[in-house]
Amino acid sequence: MEADLKTPLLEPLERILARIANNLMLARKLREKFNAEAIKLRDNLFAARAADDYKGAVLASHSLKGMSGTLGALRLQSYAAILEAQTRENRMPDDAQCAELSALIEQTIAALNALSLE
Repeated sequence: MEADLKTPLLEPLERILARIANNLMLARKLREKFNAEAIKLRDNLFAARAADDYKGAVLASHSLKGMSGTLGALRLQSYAAILEAQTRENRMPDDAQCAELSALIEQTIAALNALSLE
């Protein structure tokens, strides 16, 4: 299953900021946390996959979905939801899905970093 390219990568900045009461300082902190945490959650998912740990895979994909939603990363949130549902059905992501997830996280990080939060 591939990420839906019709889904925007990010919500408009105004909607992201409205979710956090237009607090630019908080937005910068959340973005910084996302940059590190998204990679960590991806790595946790991959480790769970390698260990056949479905519970760990569900937790990692669920956490990635929630964190992505908070920052308006719509495409990543949608893809993480697909992976979460899949792992809940005891089906681990395949190599292509893992590669797509990595690329999508990198694209999302780049897009978030490009936002003007000054």
